[in-house]
Amino acid sequence: MKKTISYIIFLSGWFFSSISIADDLPEDSLLQRYRVAGDQLPTPDPSVAKEVVRSKSHFKIEEEKPFIQFNFKENRPKPTGNLSIDSVNLRDLKECLRMREALSAYGKKHIECNEN
Repeated sequence: MKKTISYIIFLSGWFFSSISIADDLPEDSLLQRYRVAGDQLPTPDPSVAKEVVRSKSHFKIEEEKPFIQFNFKENRPKPTGNLSIDSVNLRDLKECLRMREALSAYGKKHIECNEN
């Protein structure tokens, strides 16, 4: 019983303290709060312009490489721009690959599947 009462007191204290801490931020800017206009701010001297010095990174960051890479260089015909011709070429290539796989199951000669 004492334990549950102490938990309730702790949680209510935490709840009320978080409400008092979470005050709303003012909506006006710092300049408006201190009654300063934008033209009253000092302008930087152009003769003392700093050059930005870019230092080399201490870390070598490379693009993340996938675990598995699929190589479809042989399996994709070059696109011609005509959708019907491209689909016919792709269909012919798939048929050639299917035939090559069927012939390799029988131990026959290897067939080249190229664009011609």
